[in-house]
Amino acid sequence: MELSAKIKDVMNTHRLISVKPDDEVAFAARLMSWAGVRHLPVVKGRSVVGVFTERDYLRYRSVTGGDGVTDRVAQFMTSPAESVSPDDPAATASAIMLARRIGCIPVVDEGRLVGIITATDMLAAEVRAAAPRVGLDTPVAHLMVPHPAVVFPHQPLLEAVALMTERGFRHVPVIDGEGHLVGMVSDRDVRTAIGDPAEALRSERAEIDEMRVSSVMTTPAESIADDASLADTAERLAGGSISALPVVDRTGRVVGIVSYTDLVRALLDLAGGRLERAAS
Repeated sequence: MELSAKIKDVMNTHRLISVKPDDEVAFAARLMSWAGVRHLPVVKGRSVVGVFTERDYLRYRSVTGGDGVTDRVAQFMTSPAESVSPDDPAATASAIMLARRIGCIPVVDEGRLVGIITATDMLAAEVRAAAPRVGLDTPVAHLMVPHPAVVFPHQPLLEAVALMTERGFRHVPVIDGEGHLVGMVSDRDVRTAIGDPAEALRSERAEIDEMRVSSVMTTPAESIADDASLADTAERLAGGSISALPVVDRTGRVVGIVSYTDLVRALLDLAGGRLERAAS
């Protein structure tokens, strides 16, 4: 992405959908599903007072077990919401999302919601900007995190939760005894199954102690081959609802993992010529 790029050059205005603080959680969940979005700005009058995300909904379900018919968005939205101006540098949004580990930021102009910028928007912009000047045929093996932490289907779920919590992981590949990919455990899977991970580690609920990784993992898991290009990797991460992909060799064994963050860093390195030199 050009250093001079502004938020307005990247932000999404086509599917700008918002909810109100007193809207029902069930309504917000249906709206996200219908529109194919994962983030909803929460607007009161003209002001953005929060953001309700897919993660907030999963947290709601894990905490209450309810269907959202009577509960209100205000109780579970992320607030206060970070916001940016259309004329702010696009790099500002990227820095905020990386620092705060969030996936979207409302764009506000003179106190009014005018757009939203997501991690996917930033990634797509990075790819478009980098394409004319860097070698997007660089294999993903040169930018993946090699030898990633993994778990096994038969392991206690709480062991996987402890690994993810202690090391700040949001995705862990699940492998069989020969190293082949059989599934993926994400923060979303964990929260859907047992609620807040930190609270689950402190609890003494017998049913959680007995749960295995296989009971919550996503299977079959999406993956990408280690010889796939950077362009292919970008398309997979930008075009879907996933933010990390296990990298497998030709036998299906897990040899790495690549995330949205890894990809953006690689694009910046490619623009500076560093990754091409490392790959040669």
